[in-house]
Amino acid sequence: MTTKIDIKTLVDAQREAHKNDPFPSIEVRSDRIRRLIKMLAENDKKICDCLMADFGNRPEITTRMAEILGTISTLKYALENIEEWSKPDIRVTPPPAGPAGAVSEVQYMPLGSVGVISPWNLPINLSFGVMGAIFAAGNRIVLKPSEVTERTSLLIQEMIEANFDTTELAVVLGGADVAAEFSAAPFNHLMFTGSSAVGRKVAMAAAENLVPCTLELGGKNSIIVSKTADISDIVKKIMMIRMVNGGQICLGPDVLFVPEVMEDELIAKCTEIANTFFPQMQSDPDYGQIISDRQVDRLKGLLAEVEEKQAGEVVYLFDPEQVPLARRFPPVIVKSPASDTRLMKEEVFGPIISVFPYSNYDDVITRLNSDENLREPLALYYFGDDQLEMDKLRYQTQSGGLCFNTLAAHYNVEDLPFGGIGRSGMGNYHGIEGFRTFSHARAVYTQCKQDFLAPMLPPHSEQIKAHVAAMVQGVLGGSHD
Repeated sequence: MTTKIDIKTLVDAQREAHKNDPFPSIEVRSDRIRRLIKMLAENDKKICDCLMADFGNRPEITTRMAEILGTISTLKYALENIEEWSKPDIRVTPPPAGPAGAVSEVQYMPLGSVGVISPWNLPINLSFGVMGAIFAAGNRIVLKPSEVTERTSLLIQEMIEANFDTTELAVVLGGADVAAEFSAAPFNHLMFTGSSAVGRKVAMAAAENLVPCTLELGGKNSIIVSKTADISDIVKKIMMIRMVNGGQICLGPDVLFVPEVMEDELIAKCTEIANTFFPQMQSDPDYGQIISDRQVDRLKGLLAEVEEKQAGEVVYLFDPEQVPLARRFPPVIVKSPASDTRLMKEEVFGPIISVFPYSNYDDVITRLNSDENLREPLALYYFGDDQLEMDKLRYQTQSGGLCFNTLAAHYNVEDLPFGGIGRSGMGNYHGIEGFRTFSHARAVYTQCKQDFLAPMLPPHSEQIKAHVAAMVQGVLGGSHD
């Protein structure tokens, strides 16, 4: 078992190494990222095998696309941009100093040791993807992967120890008790991906040491379907994201608002497409399993509560007698579940979608802003081409990300920031925003040779006093325009 002193020792060692090299060269930063890329590529088959074992069934194509290729793409993007991101950002120096040669700039400085707590649903991508920005910013990392994907975490430890010194990148294994100790360690920054409930605990523990956090949390992402939308296009994308990886994706939609005249058509189309994608779902090797029996029981409990309370209509897209077999959980639609059900209070993290019909689009906007369960999701989605509706969603709601006519695509655009807001998290990573998240924006001012401060030094002459008074009056009178 890893103890608190072991974690602190790792952090202290990294912070000491940082003191000895507080601004690593571009070459050093690049080398660390290149080693990550090489490490993932060389261990492709081992990663696929470990995730298959941890999930019971995790198709290799899912692992390769989402975990390995997706992560390498993110790392390569950081590698390509390190030099540009690291340059000082020149700012405007006002007169008279600016025109006389004074220089104002922002130098992005490494923080030191960054802690990363990653989840089980995408354990490779969410462990290593963020490291591109962290290493690009010149930092060192201690990683705490999830104990739920035990074999994958052991492989992560094996890979890291074979390719990195612990003062560059270290790994700590353990359960919830170790995660709690990890959260309280004196990092320079802490990155957490997981549930909102655990995220709150992480932030509170980090606050004891004034450690800033980036929290990428969950939430109930919503889709708004317009009357102008193409139902066939929508349903294919919904079923894809809600069935791939067993729906265990933080950007998956929990709630769907559809014009009431289109509800029956949409649900019928969902059944058709789901069965087209996976006609032999329970034996299809490409249909991923739910991670554990505990999570299966949780999903079944969400549906059972709705049925027992008659708090919505449950529509099984496959034979309900097959729910579940070997943890393959078929997709389910719940029509208009009550707000006080667990289904509407919790992030689903599985192939269940709640569908609500609407007649007035503005009512949907109102609910997205007022419903405690739906406010500030990690992502909002819209399907259609009504520009007024799109603008209302863009300017009158809040979410971590917003996609029009697609789902989760913004996560794969490396130049876009990714993160939540409010209930769905704080801070961004990916792109230059990720680099800046894991940097200190240090203000640097270089004075020009002419000293403009000298006339302002005491004792102040009557002339200077009158000049300053005139400047104040000039501002109030608008003469500064």
